[in-house]
Amino acid sequence: GTVGSANVTARVTCSGIPGTPVAQASGYAYVTNTVSNTVSMYSIGNNGTLTPLSKPTVATGLYPAGIVVNSAGTFAYVVNRSQDSVSMYKIDRTTGILSPLIGAGSSTTVSTGSTPVGIAISPNGNFLYVTNTGNPSNDSAIGCDTTQINCNLNGTVSMYTINSQGA
Repeated sequence: GTVGSANVTARVTCSGIPGTPVAQASGYAYVTNTVSNTVSMYSIGNNGTLTPLSKPTVATGLYPAGIVVNSAGTFAYVVNRSQDSVSMYKIDRTTGILSPLIGAGSSTTVSTGSTPVGIAISPNGNFLYVTNTGNPSNDSAIGCDTTQINCNLNGTVSMYTINSQGA
């Protein structure tokens, strides 16, 4: 592209950075959509282009705020900010499509602390971590400075063990 009158070349590298709203499994990318409460699913072409999968989205909980994929590319987890939960999915390694994963009590989600926003998985894939802001319902009680960046929130971290079936 160009910036002003100078030509600029940029290299974009996709990576499954934990806690971001985009995650990648080999050949596939997943993006959380907070307004529609879904995850968009794409195949990644050789030139980096994204093509929606045959089933372009999968439902999540309310206000998905982040997604992470395990290092084996077999399971994905979505943090649902307005539902205080994590949705669990199995990744079809042939098609890339996410399917809800049934865990304990026949549920496709696990509960988190109050207002979860970040999600990460351990490198070995055995543990999942969720950051919870503990955001009060009255925003004036948060105690943010004028930048709205430095806020006094009562956050917690939820920690989970992941079994061999991904739950």
